Amino acid sequence: MPIRLFASDLDGTLLSFSGDTAASQRFSAAWQAVPVGERPLLCYNSGRLANDLREAAHKGGLPPSDYLFGGVGTTLVDRNGRIVREYQEQFRPGWDRSLVVEVLSSIKGAKRQPERFQSPFKSSWFLLNASAELLAEIRERLRTVELDVTVVYSSARDLDIVPAAADKGNAIRWLCDHLGYSLNEVVVAGDTGNDSSMFRLPNINGIAVGNAREELIEATAGCRVLHTAAPEADGVIEGLTHYGVFAKA
Repeated sequence: MPIRLFASDLDGTLLSFSGDTAASQRFSAAWQAVPVGERPLLCYNSGRLANDLREAAHKGGLPPSDYLFGGVGTTLVDRNGRIVREYQEQFRPGWDRSLVVEVLSSIKGAKRQPERFQSPFKSSWFLLNASAELLAEIRERLRTVELDVTVVYSSARDLDIVPAAADKGNAIRWLCDHLGYSLNEVVVAGDTGNDSSMFRLPNINGIAVGNAREELIEATAGCRVLHTAAPEADGVIEGLTHYGVFAKA
């Protein structure tokens, strides 16, 4: 089936951690070269908050998106820059950010990230090299106070606590339901563990870029995923060529 939606992480995927925008611009040129009537919708799906996400994409030379999910799937913004309130309303039951902060403040080594990384439905922390046992303990403490949340840990440092229904994968599922798209009409791309929920959606097509962390490789074993040789945006180009979005050179 033709691809109707492409959803991608930004940092380490479409944007280089080095700050070099050359590969991002190559992606933009390839994207713009697809005829408008054949081009999928473009969605950015990032842990960054929405305004920061939009600014980072622009500075990196990426094309404007049709939709963007910010804050690990907690906020949806449409192509006109409007927050889709209908999407956020699903997160209210079982969520209390002040209670999340109270629980995480008791975890040794956890340090709250700066306010610019926080949002009404996301509590973000630094926690270096957390073990599986510590993450399990955090989940149990949150359950004990009757919070219905998801614990997202990536890059051996970044800990995000979000409502249970809010992760990158559920975000894509909601958008596809909203648009009337099937998941096998979607390609997703990423590089770290917090992208894995997108890849685990049934029948979805994945691109794990060449610099993908082992945490993503392990979490997506058995999924329909292409592991590219090229890193970052060049890997995305390789992947979208494989899936027939971009023409072969």
